[in-house]
Amino acid sequence: MKVYGDHNPGAERDLLLAWSICSPSSESTVVITGKEMLIGSSSGISDSETAVKIAVRRAVAAGNKDQLQKSVGCGKSLTPGAVDALIDAGVRAVLINDNNLCEGIIHGLCAARGVSLYKLLR
Repeated sequence: MKVYGDHNPGAERDLLLAWSICSPSSESTVVITGKEMLIGSSSGISDSETAVKIAVRRAVAAGNKDQLQKSVGCGKSLTPGAVDALIDAGVRAVLINDNNLCEGIIHGLCAARGVSLYKLLR
């Protein structure tokens, strides 16, 4: 993985967990993890921004609102709007795959908001 921003071993473990849940799923899957456990997720949604909002709603409904502030998130084909929604929810790190077409915009967004960006390398 390539890291942009602060390297955090705890966040890295949470991101690897999130990716292991997310990777075999559909393109619109979003997973939020923290403290090495699943906090919220969504899949089968047509766009990643809506998928993030649903994952956050599910996290809050499950009683994980406080954990969102220390969580991490990943998803396949995340858009800048989806990353912005993850950051608004409180995530401290975001993982994108190596073929994300919006990588430059997402990198700038994470840097401006003080969130670490992890990129999977294949």
